[in-house]
Amino acid sequence: MKTVSTNGMSKADWLQGRCSTIGTSDASGILGLSPYTNAYDVYVKKVEGETFEGNEVTRYGLEMEDICAKRFTEETGLKTIKDNKIRYHRCDPGTDPWLSTNLDRVVITPEGRCPLEIKTVRDVAKKSWDGDFPSWYKCQIMGQMAITGWHTCYVYVHIYGSFGIDFEIMQFHFDEDYWKESYKKLEHFWFENVLKRIPPEPTSESNIKHLYPKAEEGSVITLSDPVEKAIEELEEVKAEILRANKQKKDLEVLIKKAIGEAETMRNDKYVVTYKNSKGRSTFNKKSFGIDHPELLKEYTSNGNSYRTLKIKEAK
Repeated sequence: MKTVSTNGMSKADWLQGRCSTIGTSDASGILGLSPYTNAYDVYVKKVEGETFEGNEVTRYGLEMEDICAKRFTEETGLKTIKDNKIRYHRCDPGTDPWLSTNLDRVVITPEGRCPLEIKTVRDVAKKSWDGDFPSWYKCQIMGQMAITGWHTCYVYVHIYGSFGIDFEIMQFHFDEDYWKESYKKLEHFWFENVLKRIPPEPTSESNIKHLYPKAEEGSVITLSDPVEKAIEELEEVKAEILRANKQKKDLEVLIKKAIGEAETMRNDKYVVTYKNSKGRSTFNKKSFGIDHPELLKEYTSNGNSYRTLKIKEAK
């Protein structure tokens, strides 16, 4: 297993390194498991470069790693150390490494070493997990175990939100059959999509906007049978949504009428509130433009162009 030290590595070099391989955190998008990203998104990052440098959420997660590692040791009695390296999966002779991982921590156990993956999640986000530990994280830790050759992995989950702070500690073992299937898909993505510069199928609105940002003015193509069927299904769905929205409004009116002038209505099962709220402040752009036309012009900018989908019956 090849390793590269991250001690002294600049953020720019680290981001560049992320583009030269598939990281285990990319696996969930490529495998179609992640609710946040997909294979096309990962492809764009690898081909066009990594632009995301983090936000307050990711910063909080990084700052919590030391605290979580310390708490893990307190709870388990197992020592952890920082890894400070990029680890690469073994590959065929003459082939550049294309699969890598960065470990949050390494756990020292009586049986040997193993990864510690630290996750920081809001309590409301945890409710959307598809199991005790979500599939989009499972593929990541399986990749970590495959790359390191350490067939046990600990996970520390730091949970925070409106219900306070909590944690969970989990232990997982390497699933060779699961990894073999995952590895085939990751390998295909790297060699058939990234290296050949062939994007995978777009599966989200943002993918479509990236792939087809502008229409060729005046161009017309023939609408195919599968697309016609999709349009018919879309019209049915839109009609169902209209019916559901009307039913929703009717039920809300019934409930509001029942609560009347009261602020709260309750029984043993539900608590309903219908409270006063302050009105929103709004900017009267039209009046400001009449009084201060030059200022409005100076401080008004046009947004990026965008495409709008409209469907109507042909005449």
